[in-house]
Amino acid sequence: MSYVSVLLLFFVGGALFELAKSWGSLKHQWRTALETESLASADRLLKDRKRVLANEEPPAFADTRDFAFRGFEYYDSAQAAFEAIGFTMLGDFALDHAAWMRPGARTFLRCGRSRDREVVCSILDATRYPIGLSAYEKVHFYLARFHRRKLKGISLRTELTDGRFLITSTDMDIAKEEQPPEVSKETVAVKTSAAELFERHRGRVARAIADSNVSVVPIGTVEEYGQSWVRHSRIARAWREKIGYALTQKEQRDFVESSPSFNKDMAKSVIESMRAMEDQDKRARADARPPRRARTRPDTHHGQSHGLEYR
Repeated sequence: MSYVSVLLLFFVGGALFELAKSWGSLKHQWRTALETESLASADRLLKDRKRVLANEEPPAFADTRDFAFRGFEYYDSAQAAFEAIGFTMLGDFALDHAAWMRPGARTFLRCGRSRDREVVCSILDATRYPIGLSAYEKVHFYLARFHRRKLKGISLRTELTDGRFLITSTDMDIAKEEQPPEVSKETVAVKTSAAELFERHRGRVARAIADSNVSVVPIGTVEEYGQSWVRHSRIARAWREKIGYALTQKEQRDFVESSPSFNKDMAKSVIESMRAMEDQDKRARADARPPRRARTRPDTHHGQSHGLEYR
């Protein structure tokens, strides 16, 4: 064995020995970094979910020049398909994005309504682009295959006079949130045509009307669309106030499964941190409530009052 080989073997052996010695420390540092990032992400997501649902304003018109990188091909082709079956476009509407969201993840809704004003159509292209990312973030972006995920879809929505909403949408590679009892959502294959999606949704509306003796809330103008949007948001907010803004166990399974393999631990950690934060907040609010004042009832035998609290 040559001198160089011996030297190389000695170097590699020493490096492995040092790695073995520091492995426990590296694992600890990794767990600490993961927990720190999870807590920061969980806090950010919880605050944003509450902020969005607390908004009582209807969506504003979007400036589509901000989304020129998207090209608009999907929006234009979907619009043409729905106009061919009688829809009229209401406009392009801005989404309530968080300030920290990267430019390449921002998008907008193109909305229209059916000829009879019973169905609202929403067209969405949420495909991510590596705009505004650092070199490290771009590597992560492509490893996670964000550019390959199915983030284009169409949703049809109808509001009924009893306060319920019927939604029929094409499938997308995003986490599926549990819906309030007042919202009935059905998902179909992503390649479903506009005509087929419309026919399926109209069938669901017809059955709901026949079963419950209700009618459809007509949506024909931008103002009526905005009012319906706010009513839907109020239902979603009331539901989240009841079950929590953190993801439920069912939502967590879907979210983690849809995450890239090397991101699953991080995704799980973030969701568990969200739930822990929310539980801690609930306990803090419960502890901060003033104690109930004791009420007394008279002693009918002696005309005296004993300090007995009604429960």
